Amino acid sequence: CKERFGEEFKRFGQLNAAFSFGITESSRVFLEGQVRKPWNKTIDAYHDFVMIAPGFSYSTDTMGTLGVSLGVSVGEKRQYDNTVRLNYFYFF
Repeated sequence: CKERFGEEFKRFGQLNAAFSFGITESSRVFLEGQVRKPWNKTIDAYHDFVMIAPGFSYSTDTMGTLGVSLGVSVGEKRQYDNTVRLNYFYFF
């Protein structure tokens, strides 16, 4: 299906940042932040949100890290629910 000329789409700008601090050699606390704003608010009003996610990560071995964080939607609109993220990164 080809789009018509001039058809509007849901586009948004997004900015993410993350800060971390090592507590011990194998554990860290971190804070992630995300801001998402729509380009055209009349077409897409649902991607306007701010979320912060404090968390904790632990190095399971020399190449793997297990992390958990709590995503909290802030601001007056709050289109997204609060989340819990559980992740495992393995670098090879």
